[in-house]
Amino acid sequence: MEPHYLGDRDLIGCPAAKKAAEQAYRMAGWQPADVEVAEISAPFAHQEILWARALSLSASHAQLNSTGGWFAGNPYVVAGLERICCAAEAVRAGRARR
Repeated sequence: MEPHYLGDRDLIGCPAAKKAAEQAYRMAGWQPADVEVAEISAPFAHQEILWARALSLSASHAQLNSTGGWFAGNPYVVAGLERICCAAEAVRAGRARR
């Protein structure tokens, strides 16, 4: 969890997201390069870039928000759930394995 006040936190490093990603990769037995598709729930363009970087994901090895993410529409209340569904659909359709 990040501190609430702007002066108390790193605005470009996303240490909490980085730590959570490292733990998730370790628990899954994956490396970031194993991820083929990722749907990042980011309402602003700069957040998508920062969070992809914190998750150690790059467009060179993963399809990032290939559905357009929040920029394809703004389903505010269900945005995270929609990202999960889009990623699952990519796997089910055979466009990615993970």
